[in-house]
Parts: sequence; structure tokens; C-alpha cells
Amino acid sequence: MNFRTLALHNMLRLYKNIGQSAYNNPKLARAAFERLTDLLPSKLDTCTYEELMIGDTPAEWITPKKGASSDRVLLFIHGGGYATGSIRTHRALASQIAVHAGLRALSIDYKLAPEHRFPTQINEAVAAYKFLIKQGYKPHQIAIGGESAGAGLSAGTLLYLRDHNVPLPACAILMSPWLDLTASGSTIEGNKHKDPMVPYKGIPLWAQNYAGPDHLTDPYASPLFGDLHGLCPIYIQVGECEILLSDSTRFADKAKLAGVDIVDEVWPNMFHAWQGFWMVMPEGMAAIEKLSGYIREKLDAAKPRRKANTKSKAA
Repeated sequence: MNFRTLALHNMLRLYKNIGQSAYNNPKLARAAFERLTDLLPSKLDTCTYEELMIGDTPAEWITPKKGASSDRVLLFIHGGGYATGSIRTHRALASQIAVHAGLRALSIDYKLAPEHRFPTQINEAVAAYKFLIKQGYKPHQIAIGGESAGAGLSAGTLLYLRDHNVPLPACAILMSPWLDLTASGSTIEGNKHKDPMVPYKGIPLWAQNYAGPDHLTDPYASPLFGDLHGLCPIYIQVGECEILLSDSTRFADKAKLAGVDIVDEVWPNMFHAWQGFWMVMPEGMAAIEKLSGYIREKLDAAKPRRKANTKSKAA
């Protein structure tokens, strides 16, 4: 771990300790996340930005000024435990992916819990995907993905689309995904002191705020518990020090058994959502370049997909 990465690691741990008490107060937690974003760039000079509405969901087009294909798009879904985060907090990350993958990105500002609970968010993500179809994009020209809760929501969206006979996108990218709201993975305990980003006490609280006690194992909320047959190719990036590491490894093992084309990369010494700190961490930029290359590869190879009929079931 180089000096800059170590320094960031220690700074985030300080923010995590200061912010622990805020995680039972979504408004304070959101404000803290936005303040952290103030330390980092948001809009990039290499992109243009256009606000729009998809129904009652705010969204933003991110278009690289050079080299962006007009017939390829990424549906990007931000993280933040379903309780925090916004287009703004993740704009720089989505922008860098768009630039390196050579496509436009559509980023959505889905409604946050606990004011808005599951399945509101899955419905918004599905509506955004269908919006892209109405805009003329073919499923094989679309990638979907996000970070943390946004990655979990991306995976849940794939299950929903498949179950409702909507053709799937060409691929999905899942960065540090939250895939199990029951917190049953071994690294929840095992890495709770290693991960400087995710407050250990916040996980069960935010899971309840989002899904309530009756939907924690619903496959659209916790994709780990779904039937994973018939999904599009998936690329997962997760850090070795993450609390949510075992979410990714268990999901990948189950997906492989279901015949899914999936890559699960565990990055040594990395913490939750390190990709978002590309401006100070070489590992962050390296991760972005790799997942962007994956998107290009899968969109190059994609062909129109038939509608799938497999239904998602709790496993």
C-alpha cells in the first residue's frame, strides 16, 4: 500500500469513527457524505452534463466530449446504503467510467430510504432501463452497473428484468456490491476493523430502513438469495479488506453454478468502494480502466438476447 493510499485509508477511518453516530440519522449521514464529496472533484472537464427527469426520478446524462459512441450507454446507479448518496457524490466515478469505456452514461437519483422503501428503488431502476430502450438503445448496446448499494440494485434489476421477460443488457459491472441484506457473510465480522468505509453498526439498520423485516431475503433486494440462471455477463470488483467481501464471493460462486459468465476479482489491500478515489489512488484508476475495458469487450461481443423465462426464487 503506497503512502497516498495509506493516508486516504487513515482519513476515511477517521471520518468513519466521527460519522458512526450519524448512521441512525439519515439526514446527518447524507450531509456527511456530501461534505466528503466536497474534497473531491465532481464534474470533469472531459464530459458534458445534462439534467433530465425519468418519471419523477431525477437523472443526468454524462457524455464524454471525445471518443464516446452514440449507440452505447451505461446505466449507472450510485451507492450509499440506500440511505445516502446522489448523482453528485458519484458523478466523477461515473464520468471516468464513461470516458474510459467510450460511451454515454445515464446516472439516476433514485429515492432514498427510510422515506422511500423497497421496492421503490427497483422500480425506478427498471424504469430507467426501459427509458433507454425507448430512446432507441438496444439491450445489447446497454451496460448496467454501480457501486455498493447501487451494485446490489443493479443485480436486483437484472433479476427483475429477466423475470418479467425484458431482454437483458450486454453486461453488468458491480463494484463492492451489497448483495445480502441479512448480513450473513463471514467478513461482516471478520473485516469490520479492516474496512475504513462501511460502519459495522450501520449495516443492519440501513437494511431494515430499506427493506424492512419482511423483505431482507427478497431476491430483488438481496440478489444473493435469487435464482441466478440466465443472467448476462457480470464483472465484480471487491476489496480484500471489505466488510462486504463475502457478499461478492458467495454470489460469484452461486452464479458460476448457475452457468453465468461472471468474473469476481478480489483486489489485495483494497477497502470498500476504493474505485471512487481514483484521483488520489492509482489502484482506483487501475480498477476503472479494467472495468471499462470489460464493458468495451462485452459490448463489442454482444448480440441481441432472447427474452428469458426463468423466475427468481429465494434459495
